Amino acid sequence: MTTFRNFLVAGTALAVIGSGQALAQQPARAQPVTAAASPKKPATVTLLDRIVISATMLNEAVIDALAPVSTIDGEQLSRTQAATVADIFRTTPGVAASMNGDDPATSINIRGLEQYGRVVVTLDGARQDYWRVGHGSGSFYVEPELLKEATVIRGPVSNAYGSGGIGGVVSFQTKDAGDFLNSDERWALSEKLGYESSGRGFTTSTTGAYRFSDDADVIGNLIYRSRDAYEDGNGAVVPWTGENVLSGYLKTTLRPADGHELKLGAILQNYEDFVTGSSGSPSPTLSRYDAETTNQTYTAGYTYLPDDNPYVDLSVNFYHNRTRAEQTQVWPKAQIGNFRY
Repeated sequence: MTTFRNFLVAGTALAVIGSGQALAQQPARAQPVTAAASPKKPATVTLLDRIVISATMLNEAVIDALAPVSTIDGEQLSRTQAATVADIFRTTPGVAASMNGDDPATSINIRGLEQYGRVVVTLDGARQDYWRVGHGSGSFYVEPELLKEATVIRGPVSNAYGSGGIGGVVSFQTKDAGDFLNSDERWALSEKLGYESSGRGFTTSTTGAYRFSDDADVIGNLIYRSRDAYEDGNGAVVPWTGENVLSGYLKTTLRPADGHELKLGAILQNYEDFVTGSSGSPSPTLSRYDAETTNQTYTAGYTYLPDDNPYVDLSVNFYHNRTRAEQTQVWPKAQIGNFRY
């Protein structure tokens, strides 16, 4: 009897142990299959747009920025294929970039503010302060082929980029050789051609870059554009709208030691066109001038950012910018004269 009782207890214990193992294994069999483990449902990856905050020249969270910032990067510039700088800002909120058909200069209006330095325009850190007396806004000259990106900062916080910029800042950055060359390329050359049927003319843009080593490279660009006066929707020729443009750009980057970087750049631009007697005004009753404008921008930027010292972040920028315009009045014929600015 005792033997039978012991055998019954042992059998009951085995049954309990077996049922416990079954209960322990059951959740493992019931676990759902994740999307990553299933070959039929690949994991979904969400890609966010790049966020650039530079309103105060410091990296900060978007919620902490005191001004809205818009960045037009290289991919957007390539997709837009802008013929003028004004084309770049067509979809930028709060920004109006205006150009007159007879003047290659561009003026920027941010939230209704312009003129008298209210909007600061910089090219590789060099302020573009050309001004011609009249009813138009301040003007600047730059070719979109040169640009790597453009940053628009709205509001008075932009004073960090220059005194008086209460309306905002438009900061242009030109291309480096590293933006043009792939990581495994030593040199590259590209050619862009364009033709216009209205105002028959063509555009040629040649860009080349060479990497001497990881510590030295150079990039250059040459643009020539020639256009006749274009026609309006009715087929009538719009007078004074032809132009000739020649622009050259050269930039070299040197890295003499770890953490040190020196960039030297030069931009030379020459425009031959007809302008009105008042900057930016399209009025047909104003005097017309045969104008030759030369813009020169020279920049030198040095940065020191050592990897082993988080407290050192030095950036120094030197620049020289000069714009010279020579104008000869061609209409009305009764008043002929030469003017220089």
